[in-house]
Amino acid sequence: MRLLVVLLLGTAGLGWGTTCGPQVFGPLCQQVPENAILFFGTMVEKAPPMQGHWSRFAVKEIFQGLPPGTTEVLVFPGGLGEFRLGGSYLLTADHWKTYSWHSRTWDRLKWWWEFERHWPPLIRLQTWSCAYLREHFRVPQEDWAYARELRDGKPRRRIYGTVSLGGALWRGGTGLPPLAGAMVGIHGPTRSWSVAADENGQYSVEGVDPGKYWLEAEAPGYSSKGETLEFELNPRGCRFAPLAMTAAGTLAGRVVQPDGSPAKRASVWYRFADPKWRGQIEESSTTTNERGEFSWNDVPPGEFVVEVRAFGSDDPYTTMRLKLGLNEVRQGIVFRLAPTPPKRVVTVRVSWPDGRPAQGIAVFGESGEVRSERLITGADGIAKLPVFAGRRYSVFASVPVDGKWTGAGRGANGLRGSGDREGTRPISLG
Repeated sequence: MRLLVVLLLGTAGLGWGTTCGPQVFGPLCQQVPENAILFFGTMVEKAPPMQGHWSRFAVKEIFQGLPPGTTEVLVFPGGLGEFRLGGSYLLTADHWKTYSWHSRTWDRLKWWWEFERHWPPLIRLQTWSCAYLREHFRVPQEDWAYARELRDGKPRRRIYGTVSLGGALWRGGTGLPPLAGAMVGIHGPTRSWSVAADENGQYSVEGVDPGKYWLEAEAPGYSSKGETLEFELNPRGCRFAPLAMTAAGTLAGRVVQPDGSPAKRASVWYRFADPKWRGQIEESSTTTNERGEFSWNDVPPGEFVVEVRAFGSDDPYTTMRLKLGLNEVRQGIVFRLAPTPPKRVVTVRVSWPDGRPAQGIAVFGESGEVRSERLITGADGIAKLPVFAGRRYSVFASVPVDGKWTGAGRGANGLRGSGDREGTRPISLG
């Protein structure tokens, strides 16, 4: 049996992939350099208290970098968080060097440099904080396929991705509609391709040479605003390249108060109405000017929900549903904010576990996205919360700890802002 030490450092600046850039959203083949160690294993033991933060892994499958016959490794999670006992992971590491280790040196923290002849040489590995590290049920099938291609010495080189409306979607992302039929131009060091996105907005080319590439997308009536995607393909890898397109549509209008006056600095944003496409559209939020006006350009076609909220208000959004054609200009939209519902006062009493009134405690109510004013309890432990009539609230209490508010109690669930019908609402901080 050969035992290895795998150190996962949280330090960006060691080796390949030194920062958490877009590559971390890409496939495995986009994240594994030539000198990386790649294996699949199960965590079978965690370090006892005061003996470090290592986890012992049983190696199930070696894809790259580990000596043949390796059956166990010690993994130090560093900045990557904790592993789950019994969990199986596909993970990468690099920068391996030979050291020796003995368990009796843990408490002295000198084990890193100790040499004990009866232990075989161990291997120290360092990895970037954004390394590929996923539990088995979160590993896509294409990543398993690539790992085995890598092990067999036949990794495919390819460039693939999606073309979507309103914004780029990283692999595995959902929430924006695909643009079927868009033509993707892929330009590399030795040749170029032109491929069409399928009905799901997906495109792919294989057998590409390593080197620098730039991509662009085109579709009649649509625009990428002149943006291109540039990257370098490594000799044994791939690249997931999401592309975004939009159109020359316009949405413009104004927001007015219930009395018809301009609603200045109101928040306005739009999203696709279909619940399948709830991803955020690029540049889809704005605020009204001094005249209560708002506008968006480069709006893609589709059916949208536009939502408005007055500046500084905790009222629910005022919404409107509308449909925009390709490159359509829609102006003159008017939002009239709903009148603010009347408020009622609800009395809340906060107490310590022994029943004493809790003074200086922050109390507030929540109803969906609406939050009441936060008040501080007096010497009697009481705060009188102003809440909107007719809304169902939950009431929370927070205790000041080292100058910060810490949640310590919750009560009065189902409270309705309709006065003090049922007397004082109690919250215990026990």
